This record gives sequence, structure tokens and C-alpha cells, in this order.
Amino acid sequence: NYINGPKHFIVVEGIPETTKQLKPQTKFEFHFRKTQTWFEMFSDEQNQLLWELLPEMIDKRLKDQQLDYNINYQAAFYSNYFLPAVTLQIRTSNVDKNAIERVFETLAGISKYGFSKEEWQSIVDERIKNLKERDRSSAKLWSDIIFTSLTTDKILRKPETKSEISFLKNLDIKQINLLFKKQLVWKPDDIAITIPHKNDKNQYTQAKLKSWIENSRKEPEKFNPVKTPKYLLSAKEINQLPQGKIISHRFGIFNEDIIELQNGLKVILKANTPQTDRYKNKIMVQGFSP
Repeated sequence: NYINGPKHFIVVEGIPETTKQLKPQTKFEFHFRKTQTWFEMFSDEQNQLLWELLPEMIDKRLKDQQLDYNINYQAAFYSNYFLPAVTLQIRTSNVDKNAIERVFETLAGISKYGFSKEEWQSIVDERIKNLKERDRSSAKLWSDIIFTSLTTDKILRKPETKSEISFLKNLDIKQINLLFKKQLVWKPDDIAITIPHKNDKNQYTQAKLKSWIENSRKEPEKFNPVKTPKYLLSAKEINQLPQGKIISHRFGIFNEDIIELQNGLKVILKANTPQTDRYKNKIMVQGFSP
């Protein structure tokens, strides 16, 4: 019904904030329906697999563009669980036009200039690794398969790990980039805007949003990744560092190690060993400063 239904534009007022925000944000959601993103040369199952990977690549590109100074928005791109669509979400506290144009310039740049081989290979390698370690007794795996079967009126299909891996291995990034260039024009089918409580709903019109998007699509932005060194310090410099003096070492209520150093740094080490997903065998680091 959604795929065959009319395109939607809606502006709604958000609920009153329970906590006081410094700058209330406006949320924009742009939905690109499956009819726009599905590649005809691939089967539904192959498209499904592809659109589990591609949003990650697009989202990472958007996140990389937000590492600049004076960025006043947050953008995310993901496959929509509730709709046969992929969704772009932008949250901004001011200068909505600049934020939306910058994001759509980035998307237009992906279609014009494509992804690099390195971007594609890293995400494919990670997915193949996860497929090889797939837990066939997982409740989530089977609930997703049943959900897909019920919502698409297709027979229940068990996961075909070997064929999925073969499909990914034989795909070339040049082929993916060509498909993006030919098919993805980044014209959203549906737009939903949630404005802060008591703001004027009439400030946004469908014509205004479409003009912002159209202007930005004419100026595709070429991605120039920041070149960063693999190591911040050489082995020689690391060996010359003085050893930090520990002034306190105790265990927290969740059995984590809490170590305080003389220079004021506090280090908390917590055991975390996920068995599956992209965090498996990884060390996660999170830092805070005043």
C-alpha cells in the first residue's frame, strides 16, 4: 500500500521537551521508496543484502562530512525497518537550508563520483566475516526472515550463507558506482518534518524543501578524505614516554577496574566480550574531557 500510495509531505509540532535543551532541534526525514533504490538486475534477496551494506557506506560518508568545524547538524542514513524505503534523517538547531543543501550535495557527490574501492572492500569483508559466523539458532535471524515473508507475501526462505558470500565476492565497486550514477537521483518520495514545540508550522512548505534539494543536487560535492597517520607516535617516541604513576586502583560496582594517575587522568577498564556482530573481538574506547 505504501509503495503504490501517494507521496506525502507533513509538518508536525513536537511534544513539549521534558528536559531543557540549549537549542531545540528540527527533525527532517526524507524517505526514498524501494521502487527508487531497488536495482532490477539483482533479485530481491540480493537487493536486500545490498541495502543492508550501502546505507552503512552512505551514513559513514555523511558522518565524515560532519567532522568539519562549525557544523550545526547531525545526519543519519539507514534502511527503514517499518517501511520499504531507505531514510535520511537530518537534525538541526538553525540554518536549516544550509544543513539540508550540504547533505544533499554529499549524496549527489556519491552518485557522480562514487565510492572508493577501499570503502567498499572494508564493509564487504566485515559482512562476509559476519555471515561466516552467523548464528542459525538466533531468534532475531528467524524473526526477521518471518517478518520479511509475511510483509512481502513470499515463501519463507532460509538464509543461504554460501550464495550470499559468493554474490558479495563477485560484486565490483565499479558496478555499484555505475548503478548509483544511473539510478539514484536523490529525490525523496516522502518528507516529514517535526518542529520544536510552539514553533510556526507554516515556515516549511513542500515547494521550499524541494527547491533546497534541487539546488544542492546541481552542486555534487566530491569527497576528499582527511589523510591521517596510522600511528600518532612512533615506536621510538612511545618507548621514551615516562611511565605514569598510579595513585589509586580500585574496583567499581560492576567489577570494572578504575585507575587514577598522578596527572589527573582516570582510566576505567570494563570487560566486554560480544559474541557476534561488528563489535566481536574489538576494544571499544570512549573518552570524556571537561
